Amino acid sequence: MRFFAALLILVLGGCDVAVSEKPMFTDADTVGAPPLENGVWLMPEKIEDDASPCAVDVAKPVSTWPKCAAWALYRNGQWFERDGETGIATKPVAGSVLITGGDIAIVQVRFDDPDGDAASSDDPPGPSAYFFAAFDDKPVDASTKLRSVKLWVAMCGTHKPNAPGTDEDTPEELVRFDGFDEECRPASVDVLRAAARMSRTPETKLAHFRWARATLD
Repeated sequence: MRFFAALLILVLGGCDVAVSEKPMFTDADTVGAPPLENGVWLMPEKIEDDASPCAVDVAKPVSTWPKCAAWALYRNGQWFERDGETGIATKPVAGSVLITGGDIAIVQVRFDDPDGDAASSDDPPGPSAYFFAAFDDKPVDASTKLRSVKLWVAMCGTHKPNAPGTDEDTPEELVRFDGFDEECRPASVDVLRAAARMSRTPETKLAHFRWARATLD
């Protein structure tokens, strides 16, 4: 599984995620963003509920890692993913990742949709769609960089529990956060940041991304 494919599963793993047809953040918003350590980063060992864990010995070269390992190489602000299904040849990720500054860092992820389908949180808009995750990890001090990030997805609302006795197949009602339209698009950056704060999940449900090693081999 390629790095961006795994990230797509994380972001779209639930319904009613915040989505935009245009970027909500620009390079100017990256001022003060938590710095990440250069090197190889790993996705969670089990990013899908029905997937088997993918055990990786990070002390060994990446060329020896199992095919199921979802990894990416980070170098000075740019992400590279595996070029092909095996080996350690890399290429720039197909899309973009931008991390903002702030008390809560917002991760803006752009995915390209060549079919140009309609925009919604269940069906990504085209030709590009922007989704958002967040984290509140901070470096220990100004001289260190993050080697561990625990992400959650920015949602556009919360679900109202069904009344007792309701058929179990009845979907819960979505109560949208202020400032979101029917397609889960935020009206402003402030609306999106507020939604990210309110979307934080319990510690045990956060997606743990971790630095694994400095070099591929």
